[in-house]
Amino acid sequence: MRRHLTVQNIVSVGVTLFCVALVFYPLIFLGQASFNTGDPRDRPPKTYGFDNYGEIFNPESSYLKLIWNTLQVTLMGTAMAVPFGLVLAWIVNRTTVPWREGLERMMTLPYYVTPLVGALAWSALASPRAGLINAGLAYLLGQSEVTILDANSPFGIAWVMALFEGTVVFVMISAAFKSMDPSLEESSEVLGASKFYTVTRVTIPLVLPAILSATFFVVAEMMASFAAAAVLGLPGRFFVITTAIWTLVVRFPPNYPLAATLGISLFAFMIVMMYFYGRVLRGASYVTITGKAFRPRLINMRRWTPVLFGVCVTYV
Repeated sequence: MRRHLTVQNIVSVGVTLFCVALVFYPLIFLGQASFNTGDPRDRPPKTYGFDNYGEIFNPESSYLKLIWNTLQVTLMGTAMAVPFGLVLAWIVNRTTVPWREGLERMMTLPYYVTPLVGALAWSALASPRAGLINAGLAYLLGQSEVTILDANSPFGIAWVMALFEGTVVFVMISAAFKSMDPSLEESSEVLGASKFYTVTRVTIPLVLPAILSATFFVVAEMMASFAAAAVLGLPGRFFVITTAIWTLVVRFPPNYPLAATLGISLFAFMIVMMYFYGRVLRGASYVTITGKAFRPRLINMRRWTPVLFGVCVTYV
């Protein structure tokens, strides 16, 4: 037994060190490049300093606007993606909406499709001038140009991100709904509480850890998103951190130090965000105690069932 545990510990430590090396080895060179104050093409750098960080966080610098643009898109996208996923997960897993299994499979389809496809599709549908929706409305109204939808705007980028990240939220929260003990919901209804009260005061608090996990995961995904921001943002000269890194690297001559500085800043923001996420989860208890096996009881929404089914079909 002792030998087995020793071998197991050695293997675990080896795998851990290997994974850490895969993450931190590139970060060492990225950090080294971010402090390069000499020729951007020098590798390794010959002079070091904080000039790149000063340039990025200078209030008069255009790079500070990149951070604001990234936060703007991320917050808007998260504010849409989390409600999308939460509502859809509740409808499919906790109500008697018809074709639940088929809808659940359809909801997960965007999870396997790159957001690049969605960005290209919405660019064709809702670009300000040549989009099919705007061009069709202009034709019907007899006008030369109509701009109802603008996929090249910050909201358009956030919308496309939210549609795809909403699927991630749906998958994460659905797992919590399927393993949730329904006895507290049943107790709430027995005591005379309405369905809305039960959902908002009992169901959602029970799955709050899954909601928080999905929220922080979506924020991280959107902060690092490139495809939608590149396809929809570049035509309108709207840049976020990821697209700015790309333009700094592909231009001639490339500016690797500034690109590395933006990358390190994005990584540091992720670390701070995960720290606060851990603090939030440590600040409360979300344990539900049960001593028997259970199957979550579905809620019959009666006259609202067609409406909820329509919501699912609309998202698909």
